[in-house]
Amino acid sequence: MSKKKVAKLGLTAAVAATTFVAANPADAASVSQAEQAVKKAEQNARGLVKFYSSEDLKVSAEFTASYNNVRKLISDAKAQLANYKGKDKSQLEAILASAENHQAAAARYIDAVGILNGKLVESTKAVSAYIKSQELNADTVAAYDTLSAEIKKAEAVIGKVRGAQIRKAFKDSFLLDAKLTREALIYEVSQYQLLNQINEKLKAEKVDLKEVQADFAKLDRLKERAVDIKKAGKELYPDRDDVYPTHTAIEQQLRKSEADAKEAYVAKLDPVVESVSVINAKQIEITFNKAVDKDTVLNDQGTKDTSDDVLLATAVDIKELDGQLAPKVITEGSAKASLSADGKTLTITAQTTEYFDGRYTVVVTDNVKAVDKKAFSKATFNINADDKTRPTLKGVTYKDYVTANVEFSEQIATAGTITYKLANGNDLAVNPTATVVDGKIKLDLTAVTDNDKDIIVTIVGAQDFRGNAVSPNPITVSVKKSTADDVKPTVESITATGNKSFDIKFSEKLIADPTISNVGGQVVTLTKDVNDATLYHATLASSVSGLQTVSVTAFADLSNKAGDAYSKVVNFSADEIAPLLTSSKVEKIDGIEYLVLTYNKNVVPTDAVAIDGTYLDNYVSTPMSPTLTTETASPAVANAPFTLYKPVDGKSNSVKLDLSALTKSAEYTVELDKGLVKDLFGNDSAEVKNFKFTRTSNVSTNAPKVDGVTPNALDNNKITISFDRAIDGASAINATNYQVEGATVEKAVLVNNSTTFDVELTLAKDSNNASGARTVSVSGVKSQAGTVMETYTTTANLVENVRPTIAKAELTSDSVITLTFSENVYNAAAGADVDFELLVGGTKVTGATLDTEDVVKGSAKKTLTLTLSGYTLKASDLDKLSVKAVSDTDIKDANDNAYAASTVTVKQ
Repeated sequence: MSKKKVAKLGLTAAVAATTFVAANPADAASVSQAEQAVKKAEQNARGLVKFYSSEDLKVSAEFTASYNNVRKLISDAKAQLANYKGKDKSQLEAILASAENHQAAAARYIDAVGILNGKLVESTKAVSAYIKSQELNADTVAAYDTLSAEIKKAEAVIGKVRGAQIRKAFKDSFLLDAKLTREALIYEVSQYQLLNQINEKLKAEKVDLKEVQADFAKLDRLKERAVDIKKAGKELYPDRDDVYPTHTAIEQQLRKSEADAKEAYVAKLDPVVESVSVINAKQIEITFNKAVDKDTVLNDQGTKDTSDDVLLATAVDIKELDGQLAPKVITEGSAKASLSADGKTLTITAQTTEYFDGRYTVVVTDNVKAVDKKAFSKATFNINADDKTRPTLKGVTYKDYVTANVEFSEQIATAGTITYKLANGNDLAVNPTATVVDGKIKLDLTAVTDNDKDIIVTIVGAQDFRGNAVSPNPITVSVKKSTADDVKPTVESITATGNKSFDIKFSEKLIADPTISNVGGQVVTLTKDVNDATLYHATLASSVSGLQTVSVTAFADLSNKAGDAYSKVVNFSADEIAPLLTSSKVEKIDGIEYLVLTYNKNVVPTDAVAIDGTYLDNYVSTPMSPTLTTETASPAVANAPFTLYKPVDGKSNSVKLDLSALTKSAEYTVELDKGLVKDLFGNDSAEVKNFKFTRTSNVSTNAPKVDGVTPNALDNNKITISFDRAIDGASAINATNYQVEGATVEKAVLVNNSTTFDVELTLAKDSNNASGARTVSVSGVKSQAGTVMETYTTTANLVENVRPTIAKAELTSDSVITLTFSENVYNAAAGADVDFELLVGGTKVTGATLDTEDVVKGSAKKTLTLTLSGYTLKASDLDKLSVKAVSDTDIKDANDNAYAASTVTVKQ
């Protein structure tokens, strides 16, 4: 065989060998199995599309079986491809990846159905249950948080579901309910959590009140936003009742929690006057950040009707700034005043003809206190009253059947022109009488004979105090003199309340006080009860006893329907039981300790009863000294007043006894004599032996308050600070606790006696260089119990305290020395007056006298002459001369600042 043939055979054999490998039965089977597995997996995976593309949002048994089969087929195909080395492996892997994508889409669909039907539904139901039961607590918040977390998970899962339409179906069918349930409570939970945070901050020892205030502002914004969004949400889903439902109980809970938090917040605030504003020409309004103690701003007139309460002149000072005269100058002591329901707004109404017009300074003094007894810092406001608002009609009210009051939005000054017609257009036989009373038009219908007919009243040109006419103008109202009431008033009861007092109860209100007669011929004083207008308290001029006839006549109801005369025999000795002591306590009232005795009925104190006893001193019983003597009038310093405690309508079942005379802090044992008090029937209280009480001291636990700052009229270097109670000496004499603008406080000295608590300040000489109003601040002073005062700031008119000095001394003749001062001075003493002595070479010249020129205060000038006598100057003295002020020199400047004594060289 030739070499060529051999070579050809080898090539053919090689090709044949290659073909043989490819056609190897085992390899062929491998290719077929892998391809079949991949294709089978891919074909079945495509079958999942109909399931995960369905908007039924269900996972059927068929879907589950198909999905599980595809998972197995894909797993098998991956195993076949693992060791597969064919050229088409990458192609098969791509086909298998497509199958896996279908599987993943199906898995996400299944996951979405699972989570939406599982925990999301459960957490939605949990929150819905709290909404239904109207419960909002920590458990509600926990359920709300769980629902929020599940919604977040569901959104993440749904976001992976294939197909925008399918995702929308999931959201609309499942997620929407969950979200609406959460939204139904979202703002309530937010408020609940924020209020909890606020309360936790307020409980802390140190509170950042500005931070809390910001939290409250956040709460307000949250509430406002909730209103807007809830309204929009309801409009978006008008057919769904579960969209932002009304949470009545939860809302009440939140508002109560908010009110409690604000109360706790306000309690931590320093009392501050927030604003003063003009309401109209008759009224201004003062707002406070805390509720005001009404007793510090109102003079209660003792009636149930608070509209007659008067402003305490010590609370507010109102000064006009434009040189006005009455009626534009407001008299505080006659102005009416009222507090709002929350106690934070004081409304002041100028009285009679007075009204606000122009510029005013309103000073709220530190006499005004909050209900927690802390004083408001003195505050000054400038207001400009320029009322241009026209009054409008409020309506008609009736005091009684013959008195109709036409009321307006503000007080009016003039009624204008008033005409009257009956409703049918006819004139009245007799017209009402119209007057302006307390800013209302009072129509007196007494003389009107057209009873029970509508009267048309036309008011033209009525004006307020600023001259603004009513709006509209004219105004028409209807009034009527009604006599329809035909029920007579009756006396329901007459009850003795003491041996000189009794009560009369009527069936209805009366138009005027009734007439009371008989009762032993006594003069009777009547007072209507402040809470019950049908009840009258009668007081006799002196005591009566036994059976007495009480006659009630001349009484009529508000329709002037007269009642029948009534008489009753009343036993004024019905109560013969002595009042019994039921309790006692030692109570500190305004810094003074009182023994408060409470009885089982109303009592009156007895004057001049001695109370003897002992006190325990170091375990030794010691006779009490002095003996307490009860006094019902204003007492002397050494005695103790005995008065009703917290009387209401002049009555009380308690009395208080001032213990100030007992200086020893100890346990006392005394005898309370019979008749220490009497009940209202004159029965004496029983004797009480071995009565014990413990006296401590009158040291007030309240912080001291400055009562006044008074410059010394005789000494420009002195200022007196007066406090309202005994103060701690160490803090009182600490000069750094006092600041005087433009001057230096050198020292403070406590001036303390039994009735005043003063500190005298000494200003450093020459430290105040100008006269005028200066700010004075006091802080750091403590009560004897150690309570530190709040900083007090005021102004005081101080006179400058810079002492005059000698600018130069000149020898103007052989016996006259002329002194030139730094300012005008005068020589207070008349006649021969020695204020200086002559020195030569620094040594006093014996026998030399320098008589100071007399100058009266009104003629103060800069130069004074000294006339030398008793010594003749020598030429050798001229360059050695000086004058020295004596210690008691009385040369002063025009403000009475004494000359700053010194030695001055005399020049020629």
